[in-house]
Amino acid sequence: MPNYSAISNATEISLPDIPGYDKRDIELIVDDAIKLSINEIMKPVVNRVIPIALTTTKSLILKDFALESDPDKMERATLSTVRALASQLS
Repeated sequence: MPNYSAISNATEISLPDIPGYDKRDIELIVDDAIKLSINEIMKPVVNRVIPIALTTTKSLILKDFALESDPDKMERATLSTVRALASQLS
């Protein structure tokens, strides 16, 4: 589960007074709604980004390391590239 503390600390919402509800209860409901929304958005984004990052990485690594004889060097470059691409695409 992602850490939402940074989002909770960065967002400030003026909540209305609702009879029968404590202000803290409303804050918890709003926090849960924000977390659910983020989770709903993230899944399709990740599902879209991963194949793009993997395909691009494969093409780049095969081109750039075609004559490389050290498989460890190629593996390190692959991991680094796919991480960088995935983070930039999302």
